[in-house]
Amino acid sequence: MAKVESKDRIHLRTNWAEVSLSTLRNNFRTIVQRVAPAMVCAVIKCNAYGHGVVECGRALEADGAKWFGVTDTKEGASIREAGINGRILLMTGFWRGEEEAVISSSLTPAVWTLDHIERLERALQAWRATEKLPVHLKVDTGMGRVGVPAADVEPLARRIAGSEYLELEGVFSHLASSEVLDADDATAQIVCFNHVLATLRAAGLEPPLRLLSNSAAIGGRPETWNTMVRPGLALYGYLPPLSAHAGIKIPAPLPVEPVLTWKARIVSQRDMPAGQAIGYNATYVTKAPSRIAAY
Repeated sequence: MAKVESKDRIHLRTNWAEVSLSTLRNNFRTIVQRVAPAMVCAVIKCNAYGHGVVECGRALEADGAKWFGVTDTKEGASIREAGINGRILLMTGFWRGEEEAVISSSLTPAVWTLDHIERLERALQAWRATEKLPVHLKVDTGMGRVGVPAADVEPLARRIAGSEYLELEGVFSHLASSEVLDADDATAQIVCFNHVLATLRAAGLEPPLRLLSNSAAIGGRPETWNTMVRPGLALYGYLPPLSAHAGIKIPAPLPVEPVLTWKARIVSQRDMPAGQAIGYNATYVTKAPSRIAAY
């Protein structure tokens, strides 16, 4: 329990969060077993969803994690400095001027524009790099966020294929409705992703890492696992409920458990009758005699 000291006494915090790294490791192992032989890229972006990126990264690496997904260069460099040795994927690419930091911290950037490619090549040339830098192509198959539109993949693929400084190690996209097992848009995205892979092959590229599955797809769409999956919320014990129309079997949920527990010290406890309004604007009214605790 966290403690705060003052001149007069030690005050115990009235509420706090506890993160179970053993539960995190168990969740990771559960996902690894579910998708094998596909690899797992453990998503620890945004401070590991608020769970503590360094502590979670270290625990996952100790349990065998080889890949980590982060938001940006700053986050990637910070966990590299903290001693994470695995591969670190910059899922939202990098900002102009961060090319040298990407190289010096051995980060793996997502790319989806010609400008990304040219800036990395100039930085690698200035760095006098003797080995090609692995990059992952981010493709927009229908989510409508970042990524090269599927229709524009071919010229970018040929540009990477001819690069003296870059190699295409991976390609990834994101399903908009992965938890809806009979969603037409998800089916269209899967078809689009497969077309992208064919386009890459035609350009002489066969990236070994192909990522399409997020947490919900890991739980309900094995046809999307490819050679790598990237669990985010599932690592921390949270899964969007899978749904489908009648007649479609919904798989049993992944047996993952919440990693974070919020605890509080009770400062008041009272027995209330049925029909008693509680709190501001009477937003809750007891339906039966209830014991109410305040913290």
